Amino acid sequence: MSTKHTIAAVVVVCALCLPPVTAGHTAASSPRSPEVRDALTARATTLPRLRNLLVSIDDEIVEEHYFNGVAAGTTANVKSVSKTIMSILVGIAIDQGFLAGVGQPIADFLADELDNAEPSQRAITLEDLLTMQSGLETTSHRKYKRWVQSRNCVRHVLSRPMVEAPGGLMLYSTGSTHLLSAIVTKTTGMSTLTFARRYLAEPLGITLPSWLQDPQEIYFGGNGRRSHRRHFDTLIERHLIPEIARARGSAR
Repeated sequence: MSTKHTIAAVVVVCALCLPPVTAGHTAASSPRSPEVRDALTARATTLPRLRNLLVSIDDEIVEEHYFNGVAAGTTANVKSVSKTIMSILVGIAIDQGFLAGVGQPIADFLADELDNAEPSQRAITLEDLLTMQSGLETTSHRKYKRWVQSRNCVRHVLSRPMVEAPGGLMLYSTGSTHLLSAIVTKTTGMSTLTFARRYLAEPLGITLPSWLQDPQEIYFGGNGRRSHRRHFDTLIERHLIPEIARARGSAR
């Protein structure tokens, strides 16, 4: 399944994890409407690369369908949605006291790897990695294969030239999120997988399958995670949506 189709399926799930109908919306146009859900399911059956469709309303799955040889128990590679999960883990690490905050420079954690780095590289913060504003040349797109096949993925990211100032232009790069995985591993004293299972999966009552590691046994931070479909819905409903709502409330 290609990246764009995997993400498309996830977007469908996210889009249907909706709040109650509000002013400006009608019940007939809401996913709560059986007619809308029937039409959506019928349309889904015509998509040759769609693997599953979940409709979740108020933490209850009201539609669950699998297509093209996929069963409920199989896992899906959520591709770059892994970056969102890594960002959640960084937030948990801050909440648990392993990290002080997003303003910390990465030099606090990767001193050896940055021993000969220029000042602008040492000034990169956790926030810069989270927002893809590190300023480092990307390791994605045409440069992805070279990075992912390197002997040391963390050092490879940090060996890229600075093409922007930290905090400047957004440069999409899977390597930036991988640095976050390395930092979580170093500061917590446990692998990203162990940390994610203990502080994210177990409290939600879901399982988290293992995924690929780099040559230094750092779990890839920005891609390659696998998830059960229902468990991904649980993550969205019980963690991501409440945290977004809380953040919006505190920002008012």
